[in-house]
Amino acid sequence: MRSVFVTALALLCMQASAQAQSQGVITGCIASATGSLYAVREGSTPAYACQKKDTPISWNKAGQQGPPGTSIPPLLEVPVNCGSSGTGINAALARQADKLIVSISGNCTEDVVITRDDVTLRGVGTDPTITAYRFNDGGMRIQGAQRVVLRDLTVTGGGVARVALWVDGGASVSAYNLKITGARNGLDVNANSWVSVAHSEIADNSLIGVGVSYGTVGISDSSIIDNRTYGLFLEGAVALLSRTTVTGGSAAIYNSVAAFQQCTLEQYMAVAFSRVEVAASLVTGRLDFTAGSAAMVVDTTIHGSIGAQGGSAVGLGGPVTIDAGGQPGISLSDTSTAGAARETLLTLTSSAQFGIFCAPLPSVSQITGGLVFTGSTNCPSSSQ
Repeated sequence: MRSVFVTALALLCMQASAQAQSQGVITGCIASATGSLYAVREGSTPAYACQKKDTPISWNKAGQQGPPGTSIPPLLEVPVNCGSSGTGINAALARQADKLIVSISGNCTEDVVITRDDVTLRGVGTDPTITAYRFNDGGMRIQGAQRVVLRDLTVTGGGVARVALWVDGGASVSAYNLKITGARNGLDVNANSWVSVAHSEIADNSLIGVGVSYGTVGISDSSIIDNRTYGLFLEGAVALLSRTTVTGGSAAIYNSVAAFQQCTLEQYMAVAFSRVEVAASLVTGRLDFTAGSAAMVVDTTIHGSIGAQGGSAVGLGGPVTIDAGGQPGISLSDTSTAGAARETLLTLTSSAQFGIFCAPLPSVSQITGGLVFTGSTNCPSSSQ
């Protein structure tokens, strides 16, 4: 009985040793005449002995370790010299890196498309420029990409593109020291995208300087000048302009929220279904509020006039000066109002019969709150 137990134990140990030795290894034989595989099993020896002329073979079930892969660099800078036959901008954008910087010199005639995150395009040298290549839909398009930075560049439609710089698909872009010019529309922001522009110029576009449709834009210390039809065109937009000059063309603001702080505005502004604030600014032209718009004008000088109709409300705060020439400084109609939440001084210069004019019945417009002003009016007051 003892010998049987010892024999069984020895067999178990040998089997365990063989399993440990052969774990993950497959062996077999290759027939020399046909190249076929036989006697295959998992273990360190074939299922039975190979023929004399045949070749034993074994392999690791897990496979052989391959060569080490190439890691993606955390930051890569790619130079693009458009004055030579080197890499183009789109080719540089195809390079792999967590963050990519494309340094651009010369004049690049190329329609650039950015769809990846964490990209910086910056100009180096003298007058680095990106010029649209195709007619109509050419230009630079940033679609859905996040944390894109553009700086020290001229972006031009070249007289052929519909848009010089188009941001859409929920992209987020920061632009610094940019010139956007030479297209039908200079800067287009839409589809829930967000753009910040600083120390830049948007000029000489044939239809719109800055157009925002259901997006957000912040513009500071910049110029929007000499755009033919609209300097600003906002629809379903949120816009904040500070220390910025807007001249040339008119401004159309529809169903939007817009604020102008320390700006110079030389244009006609038409506002509908919107909330607008103009603070510490200089305005040359007419501010026209319609369709239930709400406006606040604070610490501002206007060489022109204010109009409100369609149930719009104009609030005045701080010292406001209106030099209206031969027109009423403020014209109200329908159920529109002009007033102040607290006593506010309005200095109003006008050679018209009334400095503040209310349209006759059936209009029921009126002056509200503590508005103190020079000149005459035919408007009823809510305090009366």
